[in-house]
Amino acid sequence: MAKENQLSRWGAIAKHIPLMNPGAKLFLVAKTSLTFRGELDQEFPPDRDGDVRVVSTLSAAHALTQASRGDVVLVLPGHTESLTAVLSLSTAGVRYIGIGSGNLTPAITINGAINGVGLGANVEFENFNFPAPETDGALSMIRCAGAGIKLKKIRGVGSLAAKNFIDCIIVKGGSNDMEWEDIKFIGGNTAITSFIHFEGLISNFTAGYVTCFGSVATAGIYDDAGAITANVNWHNFNIAVGGAAKPAITLDAGGSAGGVVRNSFFAGTHTTLASNAAFGGDFRLSQVYVLEETGNLRQGALIPAVDTD
Repeated sequence: MAKENQLSRWGAIAKHIPLMNPGAKLFLVAKTSLTFRGELDQEFPPDRDGDVRVVSTLSAAHALTQASRGDVVLVLPGHTESLTAVLSLSTAGVRYIGIGSGNLTPAITINGAINGVGLGANVEFENFNFPAPETDGALSMIRCAGAGIKLKKIRGVGSLAAKNFIDCIIVKGGSNDMEWEDIKFIGGNTAITSFIHFEGLISNFTAGYVTCFGSVATAGIYDDAGAITANVNWHNFNIAVGGAAKPAITLDAGGSAGGVVRNSFFAGTHTTLASNAAFGGDFRLSQVYVLEETGNLRQGALIPAVDTD
């Protein structure tokens, strides 16, 4: 009997890969324990090059990808992985897409004092959950270390009991031309150092709908001394932190630091409105509200205030 036409199967998943290069390869990540794993293996047998198309881990899928071919890795609903070493996803041009919502969103748990997922240049990473770490002092959920990274629909929990992340996302210098959308982190029982930590100079960073809430030891968003965020375009950032005298965001001045920040809210517990949203350099703000209260006694104030012209 003739084999079923492969194209009939691609139609069912094409909605997840609308811009897939016709010459690219598609890989599926699914645990061997799935009740329908055997059916998947039959439906998607090894391709003409002998590459297995259904694998059990993200690292196994990464090993099969090829740079600049436009490969896509689809991670099936309910998939879980626990990392004891950094998972380096560094093949340029690959899209890693989690399928599923709610509790079926693919989840990656960090079990070590490590960075979790390390993203390289021109990699897309979309729709993944990061539960609280299983090891205290886990360095980060995600480390961005390359230009052109795209993050979308990322969720994470900073701590549980006495086990906490240091930072949720670390951004290395040189991670230019990034795009982020729909990022949400919450804290836990123990304060994390920050939700987003910039370690070096980056430029041309577009991001929107970033929401973080919880206690921090340093700031909600901060950069190292001398680290510059330049030419940013941010909108709909909602950052609210707890802890004694902690700012929501603090970015250094110097060099080309600056950009546009609009339609956002920054709530810290530092001394003044200005210190709770410290934008050094040439940042231009529009409809940005800041709050320095530790509770809900007052609403945020518009910064900068409307001038008198």
